[in-house]
Amino acid sequence: MKILEKAQRLYEAEDSPRSLAVDLLLHITNPAGWVISRPDLLIMARPVPKDAPQEEILDAGRIWKAEECDCWHIYLVVGNASVAFQYLPFDLPWISFERKNVMKFYQLTKIRGLLN
Repeated sequence: MKILEKAQRLYEAEDSPRSLAVDLLLHITNPAGWVISRPDLLIMARPVPKDAPQEEILDAGRIWKAEECDCWHIYLVVGNASVAFQYLPFDLPWISFERKNVMKFYQLTKIRGLLN
């Protein structure tokens, strides 16, 4: 199964408020958004302020100034999540993602240390 098909199935299983296509477009058109797509991996991420309200962090169209951001929000990973962190274009102190509708925050150095 292709990586985009896996992502689509994830969106359908999670009952996402938007489609995969819309979220991809939001990350591609957001000047701070990053989309990494390989045959075995899809990542959507962008820098955010760790202390921003959760609804703003989850808003894929929300844009902050670079100096306000101290966290990579991983919006979506499909494929081997343990390698996703090596594709971040630059380091920020924190990393976040949503799991079962709960925001999780971890220090990036600690996550990388666990994976090495």
